[in-house]
Amino acid sequence: MEGNNEYWQLIPAESNFKIFSGIVAVLLIVFFVLQLFLHKERAMLILGWVAIHYLYFLFIYKFVASIPYVTTLKQYKYYLPFLIICSLAFFFVVVRAKIEHIAKFNLYITALFITMLMYEAVIAIKNISSKSKTTVQLLDAVKIKPIDYAASSDVFLIILDEYAGSNTLQSEYHYSNDGFITELENLGFFVAKAARSNYNGTMFSTLSMLSMSYLDSVSIGDLKSAKSFAKAAKTIEENRIFSFFESAGFKLVNNSFLRVKGTDNDPFLFLPVEDRLLMDKTFGSVAQNDLLLNVSSNKVQIAFKSFYARVDKYNQDRIENIKHSVSDTASKLFVYTHLMMPHSPYLRNEKGELRQMSVAHKELLQKRYNEPYLAYLKFSNKVVLDLIKQILAARKRPTVIVVSDHGNRFYNGKRNERDDFSNFISVYSPNRKYNGFTDSVSLVNVFRLLLNNQFNQNLEILENREVNVTKGVLHH
Repeated sequence: MEGNNEYWQLIPAESNFKIFSGIVAVLLIVFFVLQLFLHKERAMLILGWVAIHYLYFLFIYKFVASIPYVTTLKQYKYYLPFLIICSLAFFFVVVRAKIEHIAKFNLYITALFITMLMYEAVIAIKNISSKSKTTVQLLDAVKIKPIDYAASSDVFLIILDEYAGSNTLQSEYHYSNDGFITELENLGFFVAKAARSNYNGTMFSTLSMLSMSYLDSVSIGDLKSAKSFAKAAKTIEENRIFSFFESAGFKLVNNSFLRVKGTDNDPFLFLPVEDRLLMDKTFGSVAQNDLLLNVSSNKVQIAFKSFYARVDKYNQDRIENIKHSVSDTASKLFVYTHLMMPHSPYLRNEKGELRQMSVAHKELLQKRYNEPYLAYLKFSNKVVLDLIKQILAARKRPTVIVVSDHGNRFYNGKRNERDDFSNFISVYSPNRKYNGFTDSVSLVNVFRLLLNNQFNQNLEILENREVNVTKGVLHH
């Protein structure tokens, strides 16, 4: 209840039901098993200890690690044995204590629990009666005219996460991306030489692009909060671009992790939204997303679905889904794909071979970004070129957009934080109509320009602005 109150209306109802019913079922099973060996009062107290340390593992760990003179407990390899010893000591005391003492203590804990539930119920009632907004407000209006469906073409949008612009690659990595750009240009693409993103965070950048608008109150400096990410994700559910193509009769294909109304999406979550708002503090989440990453065997990580294994599977599934979608000839398509490439973790080398995941994890912990990032970017280039060629070969006069949501934010060495906004923007138009696309075009205007050129709209082109969402700083 506490999690639902904190993130009111930001967690889908099905997620709430799934998580709540799962927790209750597991607790009942464990309690039943404990009662086979212990008195029910002892079983109840032990169950409470286990449940609290599982569900609030990360919160308790951070609290203990913050205590002065116990800084060694900041490392899991020391904290976990410490927790096991404390748990064994607690179990020993519970088993040896008199039943009447345990019953009194359980009664106190139950009263405290009921008091907390009543407090959270009051908060829930306030939330129900309040009119607080659970979405991000858009600043710029859009008026779209009906289009000629028969004269329109498929649209494929591919977003590469954390893909740096050419200027950044040259200045920071001393790498020329001209080979990739030349291949795109030879295929007929427009490629912006100094493209910019408007936000240096995935949710906000993607929302701004798909809504063709800047976002209200995004420069307030509190955007590191999970609530802000969740609000942006909820706003994306009914974004303008999907609504436009749906009303125009296109078949919508959502090949991403983002939830969009009326489409299927991959449930993989890499940002604190939906289920993760409730589950990130649990031991199970920490084990999958952190502890398991230290296991040297890729097979073990894949078998137990470590975070890195799920990231790689997500990317490979997206690639295969695009290849499958191009064979759908039943209707005109709008296909949105979001690849977590070349975003960290840097899981594949330049040839596309899967690297040892524990090594990739160690690199990130040691902040050794540059070499593996560049190799992953080169592999990303090959993937994108292969997908583009398949799309152009299989579809009749498609429009293809390949962009990155923002620039690369992780670099070993001195860097300009404005490079966060140095991204990649390229567009393929079947009629080679690129009016208004300049070398400094930014993401907020990509679909405004595309709809003007391809779908006979007359949308205003917005001034380029950049908002640092980690600092609440606005750049012009």
